[in-house]
Amino acid sequence: MLPNSLYKEYFVRTLSIPARTSAELTQRLCEVATPHEDYQAALVGLHKAFASLPDELLQQLFHFARDPASPGIMLLEGLPLDAELPATPIEAQAQQGSIAVIAEKSLLGLAQLLGTPVGYLSEKEGNLVHHVVPMQGGEYTQSNRGSKVFLSYHNDSMYDTSGIFNSHNPDFLLLLCLRADGAGEAKTMYADARQVTAKLSKETYDVLRQPRFRMAAPSNYTLLIRQAGGSEKIWSHPVPILSGPQELPEIYIAANGVDAIDEQAGEALHQLLDACQIVGEQHAVHLRPGQALLINNRKGVHARTQFSAQYNGRDRWLLRANIRTSLWNIRDRATAQALVFA
Repeated sequence: MLPNSLYKEYFVRTLSIPARTSAELTQRLCEVATPHEDYQAALVGLHKAFASLPDELLQQLFHFARDPASPGIMLLEGLPLDAELPATPIEAQAQQGSIAVIAEKSLLGLAQLLGTPVGYLSEKEGNLVHHVVPMQGGEYTQSNRGSKVFLSYHNDSMYDTSGIFNSHNPDFLLLLCLRADGAGEAKTMYADARQVTAKLSKETYDVLRQPRFRMAAPSNYTLLIRQAGGSEKIWSHPVPILSGPQELPEIYIAANGVDAIDEQAGEALHQLLDACQIVGEQHAVHLRPGQALLINNRKGVHARTQFSAQYNGRDRWLLRANIRTSLWNIRDRATAQALVFA
């Protein structure tokens, strides 16, 4: 095992918004502009609304978002949702516009306590709010559309012409549950790199820090390429899986596939994924309505178990936001639309 003085047994910490505070927050959210109609006005109003949360709660959220040594995952419960939710969307076009206005406001308000919510053209057409639901035809994909396969440990990444797919990706992910899966099968798991590396031999650790792995571009991007008549998969330049200081490492694994360049790298990848599974099982969360999972997309990797989808309007339904702590170093991908990047 590798020594790590900043390593701790990080389990999912749960914070709660008191019921009275949640009711007051709901009232404030009702007074804010609808996000899809005017994102700029909505974000200002939502920032003010969430700044009214209790100081102790804000301090915990700021610590999570700003301290390099803080845990990589947190659960917040008691977030306002719509009094009546429509059916879970089952078609891609149903994800356009605001169909759960209060929940979307909760998502974007909370996101601004971590950083800036952003959209990417290759993900949900650049929307700041993503409706994560099982989709017919995508059941077996390594993507948020899947349901019938284990979604492997990964970071959310974005295709980039530089051949490095984790250079412009989100720093944080935010998942807000509107409707849980009926059977309680869907669990999101998180493997903190500090815990994972503590379970690896020095030899394996050293291999993982070398550029001996190629990462597949995200499945949603390759789907667009296939639809345009392109190749099945697009691979990155050779990159390491682990980087940064040993005590505060960054980890990067692509959901859509990792190609180990040689046999030793392949064995190291196998050992890493075994360690991720051991750690991730300690951090398994079955999200319930009103709960938000805050995920650091650099400190660790996340996964999701398979679950049953019925496509009957009652399936699992999450909202997702991609969050960046700085937009300056992704300015080369800026578009004419504010907060949306190529």
